[in-house]
Amino acid sequence: AAGEGATASADGAEVYERLVAITAQWVQAVGLRAGLSDEQVRDAGCALLPFGSYALLEELMPGSDLDLVAVVPYFVDRADFFAGGGLGGALLAHGAANLLAVEDAFVPVLKLSLGGVAVDLLLARAKVPQVPRRPSLTDTLHLYSRCIDEPDALSLNGCLVAAEVLRLPPGAAP
Repeated sequence: AAGEGATASADGAEVYERLVAITAQWVQAVGLRAGLSDEQVRDAGCALLPFGSYALLEELMPGSDLDLVAVVPYFVDRADFFAGGGLGGALLAHGAANLLAVEDAFVPVLKLSLGGVAVDLLLARAKVPQVPRRPSLTDTLHLYSRCIDEPDALSLNGCLVAAEVLRLPPGAAP
């Protein structure tokens, strides 16, 4: 991922919370531009789901990156995510650096650095008007079934794998 890895697990948690706030503000702005009411925008929500080592260890190891999927409601378009004034623009306005949009990847990704932490941020759009802010595994499976297109479903695969690994009893083979 872009930038340097984290130096401590607290950095990962702090950056994660900053990303949650920035992404929620951005989703609300997109909703308002799409003509939704203030109430609809307030209720729309979004979620940032970790995958990879951060999801499995619940901390960021030195040198590793923060892998996240932004799960957003139907009214957020993939172009909104990658556009210069989209989420990348919002992240830059909040101190992100080394922003790289890889739109044509098998799983499209925004790569960036925030607070010294390298981040890979994917997008999953769901055919729902509201996304729970802290979805359970059941919620995540429901969102997966409601993905709008293949890149959205592919983006959620890492989260689902991490959730299944965490459900295994200690010592069990995956």
